[in-house]
Amino acid sequence: MTIKVHQHPIQTILAALQCLLIVSGSLFIAWIMKARGYPDPSLVWHPIPTFIRSYGFLLLLIPAGWVFSTLWLESHPRHRQSRILSLLTGFVLLGALLFLFFVSALQATGSGKLPF
Repeated sequence: MTIKVHQHPIQTILAALQCLLIVSGSLFIAWIMKARGYPDPSLVWHPIPTFIRSYGFLLLLIPAGWVFSTLWLESHPRHRQSRILSLLTGFVLLGALLFLFFVSALQATGSGKLPF
């Protein structure tokens, strides 16, 4: 079974957006923490931004897993998943990653509180 990229534009575009968000969000978190003086031991560093700063590249496994699972579900005859469901789950994952980086950025700035 050969899977071609041009046959699955939904996965290609959404995975590229997810990866772009992960890379830019990780760099942004690292920049915020560096601007605040990381690794100053006198400051308390939240674990989520610290993890993202150190191991944010591991978050790239999330879009990879999403792509492989949606491609498998779309091509497997017993589990025919529609492209609409792939699109929906891709946007939900993109929103969840955006929320993760938003909360992490707030924690990295030291406020740690959501504005709502």
